[in-house]
Amino acid sequence: EFENLPIYFMRFFGSCPIDMVIDAMEYSHYVHDVRHVILDNLQFMTSGQARGIDKYDVLDTAVQKCRRFATENNVHVSLVVH
Repeated sequence: EFENLPIYFMRFFGSCPIDMVIDAMEYSHYVHDVRHVILDNLQFMTSGQARGIDKYDVLDTAVQKCRRFATENNVHVSLVVH
């Protein structure tokens, strides 16, 4: 039943490189067999990593890496974007 499923939290706050987050997701999938990851919030996670139009490249790269992780590991990734 749903209420008996375990829940794990990653300890990332503020801006951090997407590769660090992907590494934590890979570890969680391997060690805990995590099948669903929720990242809240993509803009906050990537804030301050680029300026102007370049910030869209940072967002695009983050989404691309999350998509690759999800596909290669058969893990559902939900991205909160606002």
